[in-house]
Amino acid sequence: LIHWWNQLQLRYTGRHIDFSLDLDNDIDIPVDIFTTVVENLLDNARNKRSRESGLKIFVQLSKSKRQLELTITDTGSPIEAQVYPHLFKEVVSSHDGFGIGLYQSYELAKNYGYELQVTNNSPGDVSFMLSQESK
Repeated sequence: LIHWWNQLQLRYTGRHIDFSLDLDNDIDIPVDIFTTVVENLLDNARNKRSRESGLKIFVQLSKSKRQLELTITDTGSPIEAQVYPHLFKEVVSSHDGFGIGLYQSYELAKNYGYELQVTNNSPGDVSFMLSQESK
């Protein structure tokens, strides 16, 4: 995990993304899932930033209740009300495309026992979280 995290930060060097790690030990992760999800969410946030100047992007990896959580947050506008109910359930049109990446990321995560969800959708705080599904 630590190697993957370091590589991720290197790939996004100079792109004005804040990374935060809160883990007490190194653990194994399904690298393909985490990479697919984080890259899709960061692409979406960076596209949003091109429309909303001053938008900040944060990536946090932490362990909560013995569960790994990857959170991507931006300080931009919330997901539109007409789009929000359809996220993850189907391919949805957006400013930048058709939401295919988000739908595929959700399905990939689900197939491996992970959950991708919106944890906050308010002005200045739009957060997505990837975590292990609750049993």
